[in-house]
Amino acid sequence: NHVDHAGRHAISTASPLTIISANMVRAPGGVGIEISGGSHSIVTGNIIDGAGGPIAALLIATEGTDEVVVSGNQILNSTAANGAIQINAGHRLIVTGNSISGATVGYGIFVNGNGDDLVLAGNIVSRCFLSGMRIAVGNRIQVSCNTVRENNLGNILGHGGILRYPGADSILTGNIVTGNLQGDLV
Repeated sequence: NHVDHAGRHAISTASPLTIISANMVRAPGGVGIEISGGSHSIVTGNIIDGAGGPIAALLIATEGTDEVVVSGNQILNSTAANGAIQINAGHRLIVTGNSISGATVGYGIFVNGNGDDLVLAGNIVSRCFLSGMRIAVGNRIQVSCNTVRENNLGNILGHGGILRYPGADSILTGNIVTGNLQGDLV
């Protein structure tokens, strides 16, 4: 499917057992793809270009969004104020093998909610205005084998490659974090 210049959200679901795959989403007025309560869903192989509006290009939004896999997506030129991929809540989420480049306002991946057992692995995040990854809150977050490079293009103090807040229960292993302005791990 090709979705061009959609309104509020280009693709949105609250249904469980949903597969969102092989879509091209260009410059929607809001979120490119939203999973809001769609447990046991898969978001894979999509291209999202120029999406985000005030929130995110790809959003995992609400409590009860459990066991979702977000893999192999390409997000380009996100205009999201928060993150190209934003995780507000959920349990046992896997975000792996995604490529994020050119977030013009916010973060590449933004973990901002009450989630448990989150895996961020094998993602490539580059050329974001703020930090490539922001891990604000959550329990048992594994951040491993990601490549996070050339972020914080806004050169904002306190940002860099991976920004991890003290309250985030997270483990960082095997990441390649390099060339980020103001520091790689902040």
